[in-house]
Amino acid sequence: MKNAKIVLPFVLASFLISCQNVAVSSEAGSPSSETSSLIAENSKQKTSSSSPLEKKGCVLNATDFPERASQGYPEDQEISSSDGSVFFVSSCMQGGGKGEGCVQMKKESSFFYNRSKLAGTVTFKILQNGAYTGIPTIYEGDGEHPLEKKISLEMTQKEEWNLYTGEIHSYFTFANESSYAIYLKDIKIA
Repeated sequence: MKNAKIVLPFVLASFLISCQNVAVSSEAGSPSSETSSLIAENSKQKTSSSSPLEKKGCVLNATDFPERASQGYPEDQEISSSDGSVFFVSSCMQGGGKGEGCVQMKKESSFFYNRSKLAGTVTFKILQNGAYTGIPTIYEGDGEHPLEKKISLEMTQKEEWNLYTGEIHSYFTFANESSYAIYLKDIKIA
């Protein structure tokens, strides 16, 4: 009987130790709530960093725009800048005559907008045409072709050109709502 008394506590202790090892190994297999929180937070960071980021920088040249049409403006279409940024243009074309090397934007109804997010300082020049110089409007928003919020533009007057500067944060629409055509060039986002 003495041996039975010694064996029983030994068996019981072995059983308890093995149960404790199973509990520890199952805890190791399932993360604690703190670990779960860290994993979830890390997943959110990966998700947000893998979503399309705003591109920093783009240059649009007059040659990126449709060529002059024989009559009127070319049809609305998509264009690509030399760096691969895609834009949709309406009533815009390469200028001729005094506006050679410029983008000519029809009075009152022309525009172009970016098809993917862009962010940075936008600068461009507009050819002065006396009292007939058109004034641009740039809108920005959360989706393509925004018309919600006008951005502020600073203008510096030069001899032949007006230099404009502003900040864009995502999607923008560059519009000519003025009563005169606009001849613009050197459109940069940096």
